[in-house]
Amino acid sequence: MPTIVGMAPKNQDAIDAAIVGMLADPKEARAGIIDVHFLPFNPADKRTALTYIDVDGNWHRASKGAPE
Repeated sequence: MPTIVGMAPKNQDAIDAAIVGMLADPKEARAGIIDVHFLPFNPADKRTALTYIDVDGNWHRASKGAPE
């Protein structure tokens, strides 16, 4: 399964940047996935989300933020 780190390269926060920065090649973080939909950070919901398809064709939704 691919490593999903950071919701989108242009929207990386400090935590995403630190984790991706530890990889030998930053492209490794999103290798083998197809982005389907990106939901940018919404201050009202306090979360961001990414829907993607992995190399086996399985759909996933990754989300990060503050649960309430």
